[in-house]
Order: sequence, then structure tokens, then C-alpha cells
Amino acid sequence: MPSRTGWAKLPAAGYLLLFALVSASGALLYFAPTAGRLFPRTVDLHVTMGAFLFALTLVYVHAHLARHFSRKLVWLGVAFTPFVIWVLISPTPSLVTFLGALLLGALLALRYARTSDSADAAPRLWAALLWLLIAVSLANGLYTVMGKSAIRFTSFHRSLHGPLALAGALLMAVHVLERGRWRRWLAPATPLPFHALRLGIAAAGILLALALGRMRANTDRIEADARGPRLFPTQTYAKAYGLAFEPLSSHTLGRSKDCAGCHDVVFEQWRQSTHAYSARNLPYVRSLENAVSIAGPEIARFCASCHDPTAAFSPDLASLHDRDAIARREGVSCRVCHQMESADKAGNGSYRLITGVLDPLDLPKEEKEHLILRRTRTHLGDFSRPLVRSSQLCAPCHRVALHVGEESEPRIHLEQFDSWKESEYRESLGCTDCHMIRLQKDAYRYSWKDHRFFGINEALPILALSAPDDEESLQAFAGETRRWLDGNLKMLRLHEAAFDESFKAYRLYFDLPRMLRARAVATGGQHLEMDVRLEARDASQADPRRLQVRTTNRTIGHTFPGGPLDLVRVWQEVVVRGASGDVLFSHSDPEDSHHNLGGRELYENGAPVERHEIFLTKTIARTRSIPPRGSVEDIYALPSIGDGDWPVTVEARWMYRRINDDFAAWMAGNADLVVPASVIASKTATLPRP
Repeated sequence: MPSRTGWAKLPAAGYLLLFALVSASGALLYFAPTAGRLFPRTVDLHVTMGAFLFALTLVYVHAHLARHFSRKLVWLGVAFTPFVIWVLISPTPSLVTFLGALLLGALLALRYARTSDSADAAPRLWAALLWLLIAVSLANGLYTVMGKSAIRFTSFHRSLHGPLALAGALLMAVHVLERGRWRRWLAPATPLPFHALRLGIAAAGILLALALGRMRANTDRIEADARGPRLFPTQTYAKAYGLAFEPLSSHTLGRSKDCAGCHDVVFEQWRQSTHAYSARNLPYVRSLENAVSIAGPEIARFCASCHDPTAAFSPDLASLHDRDAIARREGVSCRVCHQMESADKAGNGSYRLITGVLDPLDLPKEEKEHLILRRTRTHLGDFSRPLVRSSQLCAPCHRVALHVGEESEPRIHLEQFDSWKESEYRESLGCTDCHMIRLQKDAYRYSWKDHRFFGINEALPILALSAPDDEESLQAFAGETRRWLDGNLKMLRLHEAAFDESFKAYRLYFDLPRMLRARAVATGGQHLEMDVRLEARDASQADPRRLQVRTTNRTIGHTFPGGPLDLVRVWQEVVVRGASGDVLFSHSDPEDSHHNLGGRELYENGAPVERHEIFLTKTIARTRSIPPRGSVEDIYALPSIGDGDWPVTVEARWMYRRINDDFAAWMAGNADLVVPASVIASKTATLPRP
């Protein structure tokens, strides 16, 4: 029968056994393969034992404080327990737990300094700090599973858990050796001072864990590089780089719904965006059918590389222009942007995709989630490549270059990217700062850049090939677009955006000026600023019969307009009313080149391009456009205004129609279809007689 002393050692032995099992299962999860059902069960076992070990560790901390330190520290330890539990179940950064533990550790060290004359003070202090380190590591690990951040897959929590756990395991080994029969073997081999030895062991554990993580990351990258050729959307682009076009099923780049389980807010935003409907819209489908009938089926791949990239790699050309097949696909899916490895500034769909190290599409749901949880950093590396955070990502599809002659330089058809790159915004604001502003947080208190990609897209509900149950979300998107155009969207406050549960969010503070500029641009009112006055004949006198309307591109970071020149119509409307309210003058003509913005593509015979046949363009005739911070002026000759009509009220506004009337009637086969126009800038002013 065990002696009384033996019974007293049983709790410690049980604690050490549980600690060893948790450590062993953690090492197995880190290094062992994930095939089969063993891995999910190991995860469950590791988490369950870790929870028990966490509870026991808190008991050990409290008992140790009560036995060897002051009552104040005991009460502090007792208060620390509900604090840690609150952190585990609340959307609070685990960094707070870590800082709280550092504070408690500092108080322990201070208490030790005051009682350093005791021979047992140093071991007692290190025992308390050891258990505290283990508790913090366990709390951090549990937070990645139980807390709100587990589904966010941010690498910070797991990166912190691993090094602290390994440092704690090494210190625990030293602690056990010193207190057991091996103490006499350890003592001669450790001539270093007491504190230096333990600090060195803790530092070695942290550095070793970081080195192992780096080695595995490098292994992942080597594994990714060995997967074979990259994926190019067009044979032309692949040939230019001496690489083979790689056929690929649309299934591989689709299935964005798989992302919704963890990124639900982002998925719902994307689902109602123009990216999701980049192919599932009537103008694209009708134009593509017409282009194929003229130029052959291969042109469908060129168009699909930007509008329908999930299918652009398909070897089946017929499916690329099949209307029913297009209606079932995703357009620009999550994977297209997040697995883009490089993007050529030449445009025309000149990008390169790479499949990730983790590609768990065909795995069972449970095993897939465990796989991503185990290799969070790899998952981030697969889907959060540096290019995703760069405006260069937008260049391949938002820059279309038309070669209008055999030896001529390409003429730019879509110039958003070029004009932004040449503007003053290049160094201060990127594409996503304006078009993906932070508007809401999800259930996990994480603020996302809005994946609806706001632009002048109010007509999407009319043009989209959507199911009936999508109508409500599309109308909501149109409403939010209207508010974005007016600068009335309610953005998250800066501290809300910065205090996310992800440690990466704290980096926002280091780019605070950019955040302020983005907020000012996104919520600063109309993007085009209009000014109405009577034109001055000289420096001192205005002409009552000449009206001047000046428009300044105040916050648009690229030349406006930048859409397809043959489809969009941007024109100015002006109404002048007398004092009694009677209309004295009005102007509204979408085809008047003197008071509109944009231009036309022309056929070889000089006629304007119709039916969006831009592949037959020979000349691009631009009328007017407004560069960033630039201005245009419109002058109107007014009729004679009587004395009783002063002061006059001038109402001026810019109108934008995404699809002109002729094309709308052709694509729908219905002359009654008219795409509504949007007011993108307006100004009302009362002018007295000069």
C-alpha cells in the first residue's frame, strides 16, 4: 500500500502524465500525416486533454501562490481565472490574455525580488512562472478551438500557442529533473546561474518552435513549386511565356460556397457582387454569342479569362458560350483572386494561377476543416498571397488593350489601372481602399474589406441572370451602391476596424494616414464636384447669357469614365428656371459629344462599333474624360433673360447609363427595355443678375 508520501505524489504524477499526453498528441498533430480518421480523433483528444490540463494548471497556480506568496497575489490569481475564461468565450484578442499573464508574472517577479533572501525563492518563482506559461499556452490553444477566432484561421493564435507550449514543455522537463532522482546528474552539467539556465531553455524552446514552423513553411512552398505548371487562362498568354496551356475543370476554381462555412459575411457580400455576376449577365452572354458567331469559338476563351475564369481553363470550348452553363457558374470566384500568383500589367486576362498546397475540395467536410486548422499558416499562404493585397491584382482584367493595327502600339480600351498608376493616388490609395471599404463585422467581431466591390453598378438587378431568390440581395446591393456613390455609407469607426480579434489587425495602426485618406475618399460626398456660375467676360464682369459648369474629379482615383466606351453613356443635364419657376433653358442629350464624357470605338469604315464587337475595333475616338484631380468645363449659351426672371436657379447634373438604349434593345430583343440612368453628381445654385 502506498505510503502517505506516495499518495501525495499521485496528483503530481497524474498532472505530469496528462501533460505528457497533451504534448505527445500536439507533436503528432504537428508532424504526422493527416490521412484517415486518426487525425480528427487526435485533434479531439488533444483538445479535451488540453482543457483538463488547463483547469489543473490554474489550480496549481492558485495553490502555489497561496502557499508561497502573499494574499494579494492569491487574489490576483483568483481574479485571473475568470478573466481567462471570459477571454476564451468572448471576441477578445488572445493577446490580451498574454499581456495579462505578463502582468501577473511581473508582479510575481517583483514579489520575488522583495524576498530574494530566501533560498527557495527562486525555485518557487520559476515554478509559478512555469505554470503561468503553461496556462497561457493552453488558453491560447483552447481559444483557437473554442473562441470566435478559431474559424477565422488567423495564424497568430496558433503561432503563439506552439512556441509557448514547447518552451513550457522544456522548462517542465528541467523542473521534473531537478526535483527527482536525476537532480544530481543535472546539477554538474549546468554550471550556469539558475535564472540564466531557465531563460536560455525558454528562449531555445521558442526559437526551436519558430524554426520548425519555418522549415515546414519552406517544405510547403517546395511542395507547391513541384506541383507542375501554373495555370494560364489563354493559350496566347501561355505561348508568350513559352508555357503550355493547362486544361482544368471549372469545378476546381469554383465552389465558393465551400468558403462560406468560415467566411460567411465575405461570401454573402461576394454572392451579390458584380464579380459573382461577371458572366451571369445578359450583356456578356449576348455579346459572347455574337462574337463567337463572327470570330469563332476560340474568342470565348479570351472573353472568359476575365468574365468567366472558372471555365476559362476548360478544354470544352462549347461550354464557354453555352448560356445555360454560364448561368450555373460563378464568374470571378473566391479562388480566382486568392490563388492568383502573378498578374501581368499588359492586361487582357494576363494572369497566372497556382493551385494551393492545401486543396481539400474532395475531402470529407470534417477532415477538410481539421486539415486547414492544423496547417493554418499554409492555408493563409495558399489564399492570402501578396498579390491579393496589391492593386496589381486588378490590372489583368481592368486593363484591356486593343491592337488596332499590325505594327501599332495597343490602344487602351479600359484605362482605370493606367490612369490610377499615373496619378497621385498611386502612393497613398489603392483600388481596394475605395472599392472595398470596411463596412461591417461578422459574428466573430472581425471587420472585412467589403467584397461587393462597389462601382457604378446600380443596373445589376436588371442585367443579372439570376434566380428569383437572388432578387432581394441584388436590390440591396443596388441600394448600397447608390449610397456609396453619394458618400453616405456608414463605415466602421477606426478603432472598430483596428481592434479585431486577429493580431494582423493591429498593423492597421501603422498605416493610420492611409486609413484616414481612404475614409475621407469613401465618405466625402459626391466623387465628382460641380460648380455653376455665369462665365466671366473679363476679370470683373460676368455674361448673363453664358452659363459655365465646371466639374472636378475630386476623389475618383482613375480617369472617369473608364467603362466600355461603346456601352456606357455619360452626359450632362442642365435646367435653368426663372424666379417664377418657369423653365428658361434645358439641355439633355446622351449623344451630344460637346456635353458628354467617354468616346467611341470605330470600325475600319469609321462607323461606331455596335453589339460590343470591340475585337473589330480599328480606331478609338475619345471625346472627353476627367483624370484624377482634373476638371472639365461646359459652356451653354442661354436665351435672353428678362429682368423679372432674376435670380435664376440652375440645376446641373451628370447622368450615367451602364448600357445604352440601342445595345439594350438589341441584347434583349425588346425595344422597351431601357437601363435606368444613375445621377453621379449634381449641383443646384441660385444666380443673381450680374
